[in-house]
Amino acid sequence: MAEHDAERGEPDEKGVPVGEPLGDEQGVPFDEDAAWQAIVAGYGEEPPDPPGAKPFKSIGDLALLDPV
Repeated sequence: MAEHDAERGEPDEKGVPVGEPLGDEQGVPFDEDAAWQAIVAGYGEEPPDPPGAKPFKSIGDLALLDPV
């Protein structure tokens, strides 16, 4: 049991109130729009639907049963 407790160590954020920044990295301005643009650009173009794929249905159409 002593080995298990020894591996844990102390957390870095000990004593920091919940919701408070942990360090200086939180003080850097963050451009959320640029971050989302980078994420979308990383995925590239959306691939075409495979043959035989059905398009998504609207919420109103989900209540209707699709005949099989």
